[in-house]
Amino acid sequence: QKTPICDFSLPATGCKGQVIQLTDQTINQAGLGWFWIAPGGSLSSSIDENPTVTYNNTGTYNISMVAYNSFGNGIPVTHSITIYPLPNTQATSASVCAGNLVTLSASGASSYMWNTGATTSSISVMLSVSTSYTVVGTTIFGCRKPIETNVNIPVIPTPDICMVTVDSNSINNIIYWEKTSLTSLVDSFIVYREITSNNYQRIGAVGYHDLSEFVDTMRTKYFPNTGDPNQGA
Repeated sequence: QKTPICDFSLPATGCKGQVIQLTDQTINQAGLGWFWIAPGGSLSSSIDENPTVTYNNTGTYNISMVAYNSFGNGIPVTHSITIYPLPNTQATSASVCAGNLVTLSASGASSYMWNTGATTSSISVMLSVSTSYTVVGTTIFGCRKPIETNVNIPVIPTPDICMVTVDSNSINNIIYWEKTSLTSLVDSFIVYREITSNNYQRIGAVGYHDLSEFVDTMRTKYFPNTGDPNQGA
């Protein structure tokens, strides 16, 4: 039947804004209670046996505890902890067309861990749909901060061809398409002609803000054996 011999354990270091566990190691069961003081920190409780504390600023802090039982109080004990900053983890996002390779890069930390398993500061991916990635940056003191990055794969709208006709002299084919339902995501329209069976070659481009019409004058310069409205379908 003795008064408590107070003691507790905690990590030697911690990270800004992250929870620190305090663990009572008092000899002679306290039985009745504990009292904790942590200047500069936010205690989860000042009277629990094993509370937690959080520091929102870096620096070295003292934490004190005293335990007591029906025979009296123990001698208060004090330990210190050093709080380090979190990394300034940053990561690039990107917009890219489906099937193209894109590189995502992280910075602001000493080491990195991607949710893909990669531990490099950058990863290269090739996607068919928009996808989010998470990278966790870690400092040399072990402080970690995750951040999310995104690869946006735009949904490419499909224009409807309204009409294929010929000019008044039956010299060139003319193609018209509907664009009013398409969003400003569209920059331009690319026109292709079938040169041989199922072989389409680009013959022109029209900006979104231009008239949605293309006159196929390219047949006199490129692929002259196709595109003549006076010959074939």
